[in-house]
Amino acid sequence: MKKDFFVSALLLVVTFVFNLSCEEKTTKGGEHTDFDAIKGIIYDNPDIFLVDVFDTDKDTSVNPVFFRQITSTDFDLDSARRYDADTLHDFAHIYAAWGDSMRGVLHYFVDGKEYAKSIYAHSGMGAYFEQWGDALDTHRGWLLKNISNNVIASVPTHITPPSVHITSEGVNAWVTGGTVSTMMNKDSVLSFAPGKKVTFTVESKDISNLFLFLHIGEDGNFTKTPFSDNGDGTSSASWTTSSDSEIAKGYKHAFVDAISRKALTDTTAEYDSKAWGIIYRIK
Repeated sequence: MKKDFFVSALLLVVTFVFNLSCEEKTTKGGEHTDFDAIKGIIYDNPDIFLVDVFDTDKDTSVNPVFFRQITSTDFDLDSARRYDADTLHDFAHIYAAWGDSMRGVLHYFVDGKEYAKSIYAHSGMGAYFEQWGDALDTHRGWLLKNISNNVIASVPTHITPPSVHITSEGVNAWVTGGTVSTMMNKDSVLSFAPGKKVTFTVESKDISNLFLFLHIGEDGNFTKTPFSDNGDGTSSASWTTSSDSEIAKGYKHAFVDAISRKALTDTTAEYDSKAWGIIYRIK
């Protein structure tokens, strides 16, 4: 009798420990659902998803002088929908939209005097995930497969940034309003060689009512470069990619930042801006 009781008690302890270990593995990081899991993946990849505040330093070397003071952000899923495997998909999959509503203040200068306008903008990008494992695996078996570029727009906005021709050694690509949000394999984003010049070019006629800037922050500190008229109907901005192997790690964003001329010259005009965060890698 005592032996049977001892064996039963031992089995209960083993079962409890086993269940506890499974529960800890399943709910690691609070990932109780598939949507929790993909949010975990997003937070594990801040270089892809958590980069949309890029113009917060006053730079008096660039005209017109302005900068954005972001006072609040609220990164979260705008939408996400899960589908089971089907004839076109070998795995369960989720299409998600990751967004951020930003509030802050635009600081700008007219004739040397500082003015301010309220900022309300939305940042968004798409992502596609597949479940290659099960609920006991890391992130419940979900993997990030595809991503889109990032689009940041004031609310409201009346701006459409111009199509951008991107050139560098071995690179000749276009990003347009119709393709900027197109999903792409995360391993097939634009790639530039280390220490090479990259040039973004637009048609000058497309920016007659805009100020257009290129923001690059490969080392975490963004620089702002205005697009300059080439004298041939085009305007360009360029930079040289980092040759530092540590800085070159991960994903980067080149922000093409369009802001209405009135927003920076007319104190009665509303803030109106749209930026494309074009994802790339250095390798």
